[in-house]
Amino acid sequence: MQKTARTIWFTLVVLLLSSVVLAQRSVPAVERRINQLVAKMTLAEKLGQLQQLDGDSSGFARPEHFDLARKGLLGSTLNVRGVKF
Repeated sequence: MQKTARTIWFTLVVLLLSSVVLAQRSVPAVERRINQLVAKMTLAEKLGQLQQLDGDSSGFARPEHFDLARKGLLGSTLNVRGVKF
C-alpha cells in the first residue's frame, strides 16, 4: 500500500471506532439498563414475554397463568379483568 492509502485507511478506522464510542455514549441510561436486562434473559423467557393467554369466561386468570408469570413465561393475558385477577 502507498503511504496515502494507508493514511486514508487508518483515518477511516479511527472514524469508525470513534463513531461507535460516541453512539454508546449517546444511548440513554435507561436504554442501556434495558439492554442489560434483556441480555440476562434466557431465550425461553424472551419467548414467554411474547405469549398472550386468555382468561376464563368469567374474566379470571387461569390457575396456570400465575405459575407461568412467576417463571417469566407469560407476557400478558386477555379478557382478565381487575388487578387482583
